[in-house]
Amino acid sequence: MRHFRQIKTLTFLLVLTLAIAVSSSSVITNDDHKDNLVVKGLVSNPLNLTYGEIASFPLFWEIAELRCVYASSGRSYNWTGIPLFYLLNLAEVQPGATEVVFRAEDDFSSSLTLDEAMYPTTLLALKVNGTALPYEDGYWDGGLAGGYPFKIVAPCKWGYKWVGWLDEIEVVDYDYKGFYESRGFSDEADIPDCTKVSNAKAAYTAFNATWRSSYEITVFTKADIAETTFNQTVKRICLKISQEEDYTTDIYAIIPKRLLTANFTITSHGMEIQYSLMESEGNSFLYFMLDEGSYTIEISGMLLADITGLHEGKPDCKVDMRDIAVIARAYNTNVGEELYVPYGDINNDEKIDSKDLDIAVEDFGKILPHEPNNC
Repeated sequence: MRHFRQIKTLTFLLVLTLAIAVSSSSVITNDDHKDNLVVKGLVSNPLNLTYGEIASFPLFWEIAELRCVYASSGRSYNWTGIPLFYLLNLAEVQPGATEVVFRAEDDFSSSLTLDEAMYPTTLLALKVNGTALPYEDGYWDGGLAGGYPFKIVAPCKWGYKWVGWLDEIEVVDYDYKGFYESRGFSDEADIPDCTKVSNAKAAYTAFNATWRSSYEITVFTKADIAETTFNQTVKRICLKISQEEDYTTDIYAIIPKRLLTANFTITSHGMEIQYSLMESEGNSFLYFMLDEGSYTIEISGMLLADITGLHEGKPDCKVDMRDIAVIARAYNTNVGEELYVPYGDINNDEKIDSKDLDIAVEDFGKILPHEPNNC
């Protein structure tokens, strides 16, 4: 009997040891992490960045609630990171991209549409509540805030979109199904009755512009935005921005394409400001920087379809039937053919077809001022 008890004791210890070993193998430790992030796919400039390189980018913070799809309530945390738009802008997303896929070190994956990924409150988080993301297997301080080194913060999306232990981002042109989505969970993952609002002071401004319909313009910056207006007559956005600190600040703006065309001029007090541009199917994403000081920023869309006026081939700052007529006369012609006119080839693909007509129809009725005006 004593020998039998010894065997039972040894068996119990062996099982306990195996359980501890299995449990320990599932715990993510610092040594397990690659500590870098790859951005690939439909991008012209693939990235392979270290944690230190990403931490050196301009950092923003916001308070957002993380909620598990199985839980009745969530928990809010203060997240610090960089807008995902910043990385995608560096990677130079190619035309035709529609979705951004996130893959974790343990092969878990999910995705967001390109518009959702480039929304200013979608962050690549490095910190939570002021400290680096913990290594634990998802649980920290009673919540789900783990995921070192990087975690996607997607406000108003269920937790399975918040991919942690992130080591790869891929930009694709198809509807990707991640771990949960491929098992029947919602691809959109929208939390009902949730509004995307950043709690970062002077970091997030949204306002409506009305032209034929109502459109939301979103601006994300650490600078103070004192005033936002939209001039319906000349189709111009005006931002009064004050940057008091002694360093440059980053400005992100999301502008619906149906409000302004994707070719922009950005000026301040008559001086043109250089910017970078990314596009999705429905929005234009602008990024530019400002030095210390106060600015009146004017963002105007250029009318691509303003190809003629009273004088053939001479734009007149508006799109009307004269412009449509040029395209109609040269419709279905290619470069080198008799009726082909270069200024009717709006998208510069060496032919005049439905794509050019679509641009003209989109711009039809828009008017730009002949001379620059202040907002």
